[in-house]
Amino acid sequence: MQNISKVRTHPRAKFKIGSDEYKIERDLGDMTTILLKSGVKIVEMKFDKRMPPRNVEILFLEEKDNIPILLCILHTYELSRK
Repeated sequence: MQNISKVRTHPRAKFKIGSDEYKIERDLGDMTTILLKSGVKIVEMKFDKRMPPRNVEILFLEEKDNIPILLCILHTYELSRK
């Protein structure tokens, strides 16, 4: 995973799985993290508040095959951003 952030309040990263390129973008203002595959939003993750305990809503818009690996990547990314 490579950090491609330009602004601290909007962290970004990119990574590859096989030949597919993915990007993770986080907006701290609206507490949303999105995962893009080749520029298309495939997963959206929203938090109800900044501090734990908090509820997380994950919406899979596309990509049904790699759900376990994508969840692991999103979780790891969120843990690293604290």
